[in-house]
Amino acid sequence: MSIKDEITTKGAWLAKRSFLYIALGLLVVYFVGAYLVLELDAGKFEKPFLGSTLFLLLVAALGHAASQGRSQQKLERIESELGSVTGGLADLAAHRNAEVAFFAGNSRVYDATVRAVLAARERVWVTHMRNEGPLRGDAADRHFKACREWALRSEEHHFRRIILRGDNPGLRDFCRQELKFAAKANARGDRYLVKILSGPVHLTEAFNVGIYDDVVFFTHRDGDQAIGFSVRSREFADNYIQHYYNRLWHNENSEPISADLLD
Repeated sequence: MSIKDEITTKGAWLAKRSFLYIALGLLVVYFVGAYLVLELDAGKFEKPFLGSTLFLLLVAALGHAASQGRSQQKLERIESELGSVTGGLADLAAHRNAEVAFFAGNSRVYDATVRAVLAARERVWVTHMRNEGPLRGDAADRHFKACREWALRSEEHHFRRIILRGDNPGLRDFCRQELKFAAKANARGDRYLVKILSGPVHLTEAFNVGIYDDVVFFTHRDGDQAIGFSVRSREFADNYIQHYYNRLWHNENSEPISADLLD
């Protein structure tokens, strides 16, 4: 194989990988948009939602083309079309005056959430909606350590965590750790509030949500790896995701964490 052919083949592989990541990000946007439009009846998000659907279909088609075609001409055409897709996504984010970022891998996801925790001045509201314990490793440990330290740093800090009740041993160990820390922290007032949510909840294991003042994170784990994306928008955080979070927090099946719930 000539050097030119090797470069072309490598370019095709990189193009395909790029499309996979972009398609994944768009898939997240798609499902969040579906929730906003269908469940929250957020009509003003309907056009962005439809736009993300079209982008998703376009990227899927481009990804298929990238996997099939390796000629220089096709690669140049794909690169041009990719530019139009990413430009459209930027326009979509700008339309709502929101900053959107995508993260892949445990370190990148948790480093981003730690930065959000440290920057928060009012609230850190998070969920743990899986019948499993947290991911293991330094990256995840930094996140939980940052949350606990932040909650104790100021009386102005309001921390909440919702945990989906389950029977997984790792999850139960995590709940015991949270119960122990909450008991210690709340001896000085309601500084670290944790609730256990019992009963079936619609697809809660798909994504976890975190609200860090005006930044909203959606995270998901696939095996031992995490992906996530963030949206910085006070309107989005306050008018939509806060409403969703409060519905879980005040659900009749949501109770303050206690030893009885862990039996």
